[in-house]
Amino acid sequence: MNLLPMHQFTTSDGATLEYFDEGEGQPLVFIAGYRASAQTWLPQAEYYKDRYRVIGMERRFNGNTVSPTYNKTMARQGEDLHDLIESLQLKNPIVVGHSMGGSTVMAYLSLFGDAQLGAFVNVDQTPKMVNDDDWQTGMYKLTTANMGTFFDAPLDSPFYKDVTPEVMAIMKAVAAETNDNTYTLEMTKPLLLDHAWADWRGILQTVTVPTLFMAADHSPFWPSAHATESAKLVKNGRAAILTDVGHGMEYEDPEQFQAVLDQFLETLKG
Repeated sequence: MNLLPMHQFTTSDGATLEYFDEGEGQPLVFIAGYRASAQTWLPQAEYYKDRYRVIGMERRFNGNTVSPTYNKTMARQGEDLHDLIESLQLKNPIVVGHSMGGSTVMAYLSLFGDAQLGAFVNVDQTPKMVNDDDWQTGMYKLTTANMGTFFDAPLDSPFYKDVTPEVMAIMKAVAAETNDNTYTLEMTKPLLLDHAWADWRGILQTVTVPTLFMAADHSPFWPSAHATESAKLVKNGRAAILTDVGHGMEYEDPEQFQAVLDQFLETLKG
């Protein structure tokens, strides 16, 4: 399996982060979730590179990034996205964030607003993971009472069914060719907790760019209703529920994922 060639940029706090950059046209930026390499977007890069400039940002604490170990916050992840956009001088990028990648975009929005973005696609990430009296579409069983110990054990598998053979080959190649195995749960737990404590609902109410919330009907992490509830918060928000897939929808059924994304991308053309 040949992985995509990676390039490097330097963030405002001195980290060296990687990204792939394929094709030409309006930027379509993909950001993977917790413990997932940017390379897992390879099927989407191949699919979209004839129509878009497809960029995959390797978040810090993934892949071969050289990162300061003291910035384990979602705010820093949002700043990293800003640094990528500035470094590559991207104009009106459509940003697609899966899971923690979605939170990365929401962290960016909290710091910089949406003036530089063309659109936002949030892939199966609830804006508030902690459940309480006014929000019941957070992470299953996660409350303020058990937050301190909830992430002590590894998370459940994000998949409802097997990933495609292509994605499995990519995952094996990433494991063999990067130092990604150094970013253990113990090492990244502060970032995971910061991610879990966040409440992005207020930020979403300020977003004006077209925004799609994608959810999975068999996600092991949260109910699919988070997408419809989130879409209500955004001026130009909409929701799509993918069927017969889990949290890793783009790995399990890339054709369905791409079809839904294609429908949204068509609405942006004017």
